Amino acid sequence: YRVTQTMENLVGEILAVTRMETGAWEAGKCLTDLAELARLQAAELTGLLEEKDQEWELNLPGHLNWSADPGMMEKVFRNLLMNAITYSPAKARITVWMRTEQNRLLGWVENTGVHLPEEALGRLFEPFYRVESSRNRALGGSGLGLYTVKKMVALHGGECGAENFRDGVRVWFSLS
Repeated sequence: YRVTQTMENLVGEILAVTRMETGAWEAGKCLTDLAELARLQAAELTGLLEEKDQEWELNLPGHLNWSADPGMMEKVFRNLLMNAITYSPAKARITVWMRTEQNRLLGWVENTGVHLPEEALGRLFEPFYRVESSRNRALGGSGLGLYTVKKMVALHGGECGAENFRDGVRVWFSLS
C-alpha cells in the first residue's frame, strides 16, 4: 500500500509539472488570503511537526490578500512546510514569514538545525534533484516538490531561492 501511495504521488507530481510546462495548467488568480492559506497548511501539518518534536513560529499578518491561484499557493505552502519538517532534526524551529514590500509579496520558510552544501543551494529547484540521495532515499520524496514550487511561483510572476543562514536553511519566494 505504501509503495502504491508513493507511486501515485509521484505520478500526480509529474502530471502537474507536465501541465505547467505545456501551458495546460494556468494560474486561475483571484483575491486570496495567503496568510490564511499558510496558517491552514501549518495547522494540517502540526501533528507531523509534533511527532518530530519540532515547533512552528508563524510570523504572518492577520490577512494578506493577493491575486493568486489558491490551489497552487496551497501546494506551494504545503511543499515548503513539508520539506522543512522532513529535513529538520528533532527540536528544530520552523519559522514562516510573509509580508508585502514595494508591490511584491515576500514569503520564506526557515528551518533550524541543518545546513545545505553551498553547491546544492543553486540546484534545489531542479527536477529530481535531491541533496544527499542516500539519506533522502530513507526520508522519501521524489525530488519534484521544490521544482513544482518554482513552476507555480513562476506562473504568478515570481521567483524563489534558497540560502543557508546562521541557524539553518531559508527557502524564499516572491510574487509580483
